[in-house]
Amino acid sequence: KIYKSYKSAFSFFLKVYDKFALFSHSLVMICEYIFLHVRFPMSYFVYILECSDKTLYTGIAKDVQRRLDEHNNSAKGAKYTRARRPVKLLHIEECEDRSSACKREYAIKQLSREAKITLFKG
Repeated sequence: KIYKSYKSAFSFFLKVYDKFALFSHSLVMICEYIFLHVRFPMSYFVYILECSDKTLYTGIAKDVQRRLDEHNNSAKGAKYTRARRPVKLLHIEECEDRSSACKREYAIKQLSREAKITLFKG
């Protein structure tokens, strides 16, 4: 079951705790049960980077800070950005899931440079 808020998940946790407390299970077993039965939705983000040569790069990630670090310091960064380091984050948008993030990334990539700049300045 997916819980959209931590409040509803905590309510579930209390019910599970009461259920297991009757059998005097440890907190570890309760946490294991919750780990197996509770999932939180993971957000995806669409981001725009400015490279050292002033070009723009658009991508998606679950963890933008980690991805930015990869673009700047790791071989895991995109081939395009590896040759144009350092890059800096200009814009970020949260999306519901990977599919909507990919669609938004594609839409942004279709925009002109001026339209992209207007997107994050306006």
